[in-house]
Amino acid sequence: MTQDIPINILIVDDHPANRLAMREILTNLDLNIIEAESGRQALKSVLENDFALILMDVVMPGMDGFETTRIIRSRQKSQHTPVVFITASDPMELTSKMAYLSGGIDFITHPIIPEILRAKVSAFVELFRHQQTIITQHHSILEAHQTLEKQRSEIKRLYHDSITDLPNRNSLEEALGKTIEKAGEKHFTFLLIGLNSFQSVNDTLGFHYGDLFLGEVAKALKKSCNQAYTLFYIGGSKFGILLDIGSAEKEAEVEAGYIAAFLEKPLSIRDIDIVAAATFGCAVYPAHGKSAGMLLRRADVAMQYALKKGFVLEFYSPSMDQDSEKHLALTGELKTALDNDQFFLVYQPKVGLQTGKILGVEALIRWNHHGREIIPPCDFIPIAEQTGLITALTTTVIRKTLQQIRTWSEKGLPSSASVNLSARDLMDPTLAGRIQAYVDETQVSPFSLTLEITEGMIVSDPVRARKNIAKLTDCGVRFSIDDFGTGYSSLSYLKELNVNEVKVDRSFVSDMLTNSNSASIVCAIIDLAHHMTLAVVAEGVETKETLDLLRGLSCDEVQGYYISRPLPEEEIARWLEKPSFSIPGLET
Repeated sequence: MTQDIPINILIVDDHPANRLAMREILTNLDLNIIEAESGRQALKSVLENDFALILMDVVMPGMDGFETTRIIRSRQKSQHTPVVFITASDPMELTSKMAYLSGGIDFITHPIIPEILRAKVSAFVELFRHQQTIITQHHSILEAHQTLEKQRSEIKRLYHDSITDLPNRNSLEEALGKTIEKAGEKHFTFLLIGLNSFQSVNDTLGFHYGDLFLGEVAKALKKSCNQAYTLFYIGGSKFGILLDIGSAEKEAEVEAGYIAAFLEKPLSIRDIDIVAAATFGCAVYPAHGKSAGMLLRRADVAMQYALKKGFVLEFYSPSMDQDSEKHLALTGELKTALDNDQFFLVYQPKVGLQTGKILGVEALIRWNHHGREIIPPCDFIPIAEQTGLITALTTTVIRKTLQQIRTWSEKGLPSSASVNLSARDLMDPTLAGRIQAYVDETQVSPFSLTLEITEGMIVSDPVRARKNIAKLTDCGVRFSIDDFGTGYSSLSYLKELNVNEVKVDRSFVSDMLTNSNSASIVCAIIDLAHHMTLAVVAEGVETKETLDLLRGLSCDEVQGYYISRPLPEEEIARWLEKPSFSIPGLET
C-alpha cells in the first residue's frame, strides 16, 4: 500500500454535527472518509469496505457503539480493524470493561481536541500502511516462492521421468555432453538397454500395466546396476547406463551380463509375473561417435542389431548401419506391401512318426519385395508388431491358409494347417469373429485350422487368453503351444485352455544328441503330454539320429529340414497327392 493511495476510515455518529466536525478536522490527512449515522448503517459499510480505523460513537439509538463493535469484531475480515470510541463521558467513569470487551482499543472524549484526533488517527493510519506493506511483501514472497517451485517442478519435469523416477533423455544428453568435454581423448562407454517384453505388456495388458512394468524394471535396474554408474530412462522401452571415463568394453559386458541375469527373475505386476528380458547395445566414445546424439543413435543401432540376431549384447560397428537403414526402409514399405498383396505362403510338412504320412503343414509367410528379393519373417514380423500392422498381417496369413485348405479339399487332398499368432492377435477380442467369418467364406472345417501360440502370451494375461481361446475353440479351431519348454506355464494349466498339442522347442530337439539334460526335458514333455492326451510335435529335426531318438521316445509328429524345408504351394501339393511316403529313417 503506497502513501498516495487514499485510506478508508469510518465515522459512526447519530449527530450530523459531530460527523461534520470530525470530517473537517481530518480534511488534510488525505483520507477517504465514510460516514454512518447508526450502528446498522455502520455494519453495512463494513461489509462493503475495508477500513484502517473506525471512530465509533458510544451512545446511539437502537444499536449502541458497544454492540455494533462486537458484531464488527465477530466478522473474520474486520476482526482486527481498530475501533476508537467517541464519548462525552470521562473514559475512567465509563463501564470501560464493557468497552474493551466489545473490541474497542481507545477513547476520544467530547469536546474533541483537533490535535489529539489528528494525532491518533494519523498513528492508526500509519500503522495500517505498515501492515498493508507487510501483507503486500508477504504476498510477493509467496508468489515468488510459488513461481520458484513451479520453475523447479518444470525443470524436474524436463530432466526427470515421473514413472520410473529416473533422469530422462534430456538429462542423459546433458550428462553425455559434459562427459565428452571432460573426457577429452579418453574413452568411455554408453550402454543402452531395451526391454523385449514391453510392447507385449502394453498390447496385452494395457498402458497402465505398461507404466507399472516400467516402474518395477527401474527399481530392478537400480538394484542391479553398479552404483558408480548413472542410470537413465530414455523413453519407450529403453534405459541407458553411462559408465565412467576410462571404462573398457569388458566392464560394459560384465554390467550387461549382471543386469540380464537379474532381469531373468519375473517381476510381479498386480499378481501377474512378467519376465523383463533385455537386449543391450553399446557405443564407445570417441570410436563410435563424438557427440551425444551420435553415441545414442549408434548404441540404438547396436541394440536393434542384437535384438534381430537374438543376441543379448552387441557393440556398434559401421556394418550395422546398413541393416538399420534397411529396417527403416522396410518399416515405410510394409503397409504398401500389404495393400499390394506382396506376401505369399510356404508350407512345412508335419509328419507322423508312426505312419510316415503328412498330418498337416505349418503355413509360413514370406515377403516378395518388389519381385526382387524374398524377405524372411524375422526381418518384417518385428516391424509389424512395432507398427501395429501385425493384425493385418495375421489376417492375410489366415485367409490365404483357409483358401489353400479349400483348394486342397476340393482336390480330395489331406488338408490341415497351422498358423502362428502374435500376442496382440491372441488378446484381440474380435479375432474369433473374424476367423468364423473367414471359415464361413471359404466353407472349410474350422477343425482343419490350428493356431500356434507361445507360453509367454498366456502367462502375460491368463484370464483374457483363456477367454479368447475358449471363443475360438467353440468355433472348432484347434490350438498348439509353440516353443514349449522355454516359458513358465505347466501342462496342467495348458489343459484348462483346451490346447490340443504342444510343440517342443527346437533348442531342446537340436541339442538332444549331445546334451542329456535336453534329452531328459524332451522325454518328460512327451510323457506328461501323452498322460494328458495331448499330441507332441518336435520341431527343428535336422538329422536322422535325432529323428530315431524321437521315435524311440514315442513322439507323435516331427517337422524340420531333415523331413523337408518349407515348400511353395505347387511343391507341397505334390507331397499331398502321394498316397504314401517313404521318409528317410522311417522305412519298414
